[in-house]
Amino acid sequence: MIKSSDENKEMLKNFLGKFKKDELLNLSLDRYTSVGKERDDFTYWVEIKLDALGGIKGGSSYKFGIYQCNEKPDKRNGYDFVEENGNIYAWATKYGATKDEAFEQIKTGIQEIVQAASEVTGVDFDKIENIVLGDAYKWKIAFLYSNNRLVPVYQKEALVTAAKRIGVYPENGEKITIAKLQKVLMKYFDEHKEEYDNDICKLGGYVYVND
Repeated sequence: MIKSSDENKEMLKNFLGKFKKDELLNLSLDRYTSVGKERDDFTYWVEIKLDALGGIKGGSSYKFGIYQCNEKPDKRNGYDFVEENGNIYAWATKYGATKDEAFEQIKTGIQEIVQAASEVTGVDFDKIENIVLGDAYKWKIAFLYSNNRLVPVYQKEALVTAAKRIGVYPENGEKITIAKLQKVLMKYFDEHKEEYDNDICKLGGYVYVND
């Protein structure tokens, strides 16, 4: 369940303080991803520590583009890994032939997502849609930096559920995108804020309403 408790608001504040939007291009690989019991890296915060602001758990860690591994992953087409100084990193080769090339492209994508989500004139939904990074991961990053101007739901199917339950799913929805769903849901929220106590997380909760 998505929650906007005081505790979660404080957690988000701490995250934004640790990973300032204007400093993301200078993020080091070990601050982006790590292993162990005392993790404090970017991907851990987004996936685990801020889980109450919309879950993206499960699936492969390749959703982060590059990640540090506890052990060597299986070799497969489209992915690679390297062991350096006792650390193992695996990445999707569409981002780069080496871990450094891949990480630079991933950081650039994250910076673009954050910029599009935090524009003073409004969220650039379409730009976020077109950035090459895993859907759930990139839309959660966008929400975290958007100042609550996105719905904290990151899977297309879940957004479809929410849109249908409040009656705003477009008639020609067969080719609908996450960006379009975010737009129609946010338009609805802006027109009905008082019904949700000005809390976008309550609108996101429509995914979890029992039939």
